[in-house]
Amino acid sequence: MFESLPTPGADANQTPSPRHAGKRRHPRLSLIIGLTLCLPAFLAITAPAHASGPLPAPSLYITPNYGLTFNIPAGASYCPLPQGWVGSDHGTTIFLERPKACNLGDYERQFSPPSVPRIEIYYAYWMGDEEPKPPACDVDGWTTLFGQRHAICFGQTNGMVTEEISALYTFDSPVQVIVTLTTTPKRQKQDLIALRALAASMRSCKAGATNAAGKHFVFGTGQPCPAGSWF
Repeated sequence: MFESLPTPGADANQTPSPRHAGKRRHPRLSLIIGLTLCLPAFLAITAPAHASGPLPAPSLYITPNYGLTFNIPAGASYCPLPQGWVGSDHGTTIFLERPKACNLGDYERQFSPPSVPRIEIYYAYWMGDEEPKPPACDVDGWTTLFGQRHAICFGQTNGMVTEEISALYTFDSPVQVIVTLTTTPKRQKQDLIALRALAASMRSCKAGATNAAGKHFVFGTGQPCPAGSWF
């Protein structure tokens, strides 16, 4: 996930949301990391694109690491990862308005201003009973995610409106996805349309990998993941 650029004295490593804190690597993830990745899209892990500022977003997002893909709203932008990125793949931020700046270090993914409208997508292995209890949901409507009906949870922070959806799907183990819209009250209605469209397009996909012994593994469900990359 991306964070807004810290204000003076702020912690540059702050967590975007309490629900995202304390995530640990799933035991089976070590197997995936140890595999020789066989899909071209996996090359993005070791050689992400580099740019000095935000770029127009592609129409499709794919992460073979978690067997997940979804459509990106037209006209959106993103902050590309720099060469040498050593952070992990746990999601991205799709900007509905172009941010003024990206500040990407070896680990942190930050942007400014913090008020830029955006959709943040977070995913990680679901740890069951070890997961923090989610906050109460102030239901602001319903939408489709992974083909099922899910509540949209309303919130407010620092004068901004948030709308959040979450669900589980199966990769090699259960994965939790949290999709969060952060926008201005003025843009809320139009940006909810983008949030619903993105959520409705989200699906799981199969990803393959080959280990050092030449054994091939397939993870995920549904159709094979399209060619592409995470960012």
